[in-house]
Amino acid sequence: MEEYKYNDFTYKKNENSKVEIQHNIEKPKYIFKFYALNEFSIDAFTNSYFYASHPYDLNDYLDSYPL
Repeated sequence: MEEYKYNDFTYKKNENSKVEIQHNIEKPKYIFKFYALNEFSIDAFTNSYFYASHPYDLNDYLDSYPL
């Protein structure tokens, strides 16, 4: 199993090539994600998942800056 550590996160790739993320941050009780209405957003809603870009993929370094 491959493993990569960054700050307080540990990324592990399992035998199915899926990535597991381990951390000690408490999960929020609620989370909101606003989507445009299209086939991908409907699929995310009906299959109970949401997509969020990794901070490396964002075009503004302040988008993921810890306050």
